[in-house]
Amino acid sequence: MRFKVSVKRFLALLVATSFVFAVAPLVGAAADRDEHEKVVKLTDVPDAVQATIKKEIGAGKITKVLEGSDTEGGKATYYEAKYTLDGKKLEVKVAPDGKLISKGDDDD
Repeated sequence: MRFKVSVKRFLALLVATSFVFAVAPLVGAAADRDEHEKVVKLTDVPDAVQATIKKEIGAGKITKVLEGSDTEGGKATYYEAKYTLDGKKLEVKVAPDGKLISKGDDDD
């Protein structure tokens, strides 16, 4: 049995395969780019950050506090508190000066 492959099909397969191999590393790099976080204690973050976190979560229970940076080992550019409230997993993200960046469902 002999397979006949048309030039169009071969080129389409070649382009699709090339696209997959070209895009895959970029997707991985984008995912790793902003993942410079480390777990910290709430008492170790600036007072303004603590105050904002406590205000925003209200009766919620903190499960984890993260310090994040744009670069690995760099200066903190945000703090993120993960918490539960009424059975929902939520998070609040705060700038080092205590300003609220975002608040909502925990995306992890």
